[in-house]
Amino acid sequence: MSSIREKVLEDLIDFELWRTYTIMDGKKVYTYEMEFPEYKEKLESEGSTWIVLKYDCMREYYQRNKERLDKEVSEILKKEAECLEK
Repeated sequence: MSSIREKVLEDLIDFELWRTYTIMDGKKVYTYEMEFPEYKEKLESEGSTWIVLKYDCMREYYQRNKERLDKEVSEILKKEAECLEK
């Protein structure tokens, strides 16, 4: 069973990597396309190794952005704790 912190971190990484994008030349370019261009086709195929590749990319994205992501998770948890105290 994962901790609340781990779940928030996983959700944050999932959101940033798979659901955020930048507009380039009038087209949406998702974060995973910029971070892992070499895996774009495999990530979009959902074949038998897709889930393993997806989690490998998430782990690598975390390692690249560890300090910022950990700080953001701490801020999210702090804000939630403050809301619960009210």
